[in-house]
Amino acid sequence: MIKQLAPVCNRRLRRTTELCSWHWQADQPDSVPQLVSERDLDPSQLTNLYGLFRSRRSAIETLRKIATAHELCPILIGLEKRQGACFAYQLKRCRGACIGAEPPAMRCASRRH
Repeated sequence: MIKQLAPVCNRRLRRTTELCSWHWQADQPDSVPQLVSERDLDPSQLTNLYGLFRSRRSAIETLRKIATAHELCPILIGLEKRQGACFAYQLKRCRGACIGAEPPAMRCASRRH
């Protein structure tokens, strides 16, 4: 009966209809991760997908956590749309790639070593 009626408060058995993933071409330094829905996926893109999420909200929240943990600029990864310094820079959680204080590729290069 629970499966048939699918009550809103029952989170475990709620049907997932919005699976999505981050599409990002890491070999292109200026590329920004794009959130793609499962129905919009192209088979040629499968090599550049990161994560599988039940909702857009959980995908965006996961990317925010990664950005915070690694001091990445939310503007450069597409989480914020504004000119000048990002909000994380004002909170000293971004090293300033958004305002040119750090080259955008610098963080990637320092993580490889």
